[in-house]
Amino acid sequence: MNKEFLASTSVFAEMANNNVDLPKIINEFIINTYILNKTYSQNSAEIKNELIEHFDIDVPEAIVRTQLKKLTREEVVDYNDGQYIINPEHRQARQYISENVDEKKDAQNEIFDELSRYVKLRKGPLNDNEKEKLQSNFIF
Repeated sequence: MNKEFLASTSVFAEMANNNVDLPKIINEFIINTYILNKTYSQNSAEIKNELIEHFDIDVPEAIVRTQLKKLTREEVVDYNDGQYIINPEHRQARQYISENVDEKKDAQNEIFDELSRYVKLRKGPLNDNEKEKLQSNFIF
């Protein structure tokens, strides 16, 4: 499980709580894959895989392509020979999402560090495998 999962999910849950509709939330997840990967060009299969890797969201590739077509009509991305190239202005405009994810990740790490100290105090030092299991359980 990627450490970004909890933080990024929290950011996008805030969007859902603010009545942003599901297709727009999916679009923001898609756009954020460009930001997290520091890339300007991806194909739909790569984006589908990045959604799983970064956010643990398994969106069918057909839905990813549908949303990419909408983003193309909105001039957020351009389509060229199987690649979807993000418009630099739109990429930059969404940089706040990455910054918000980083803030949430920092808070998540602080909480996990406190949890680790508590477990260490109660049970003794943890080996790497135990720390990984604790973190995995913490995220879920």
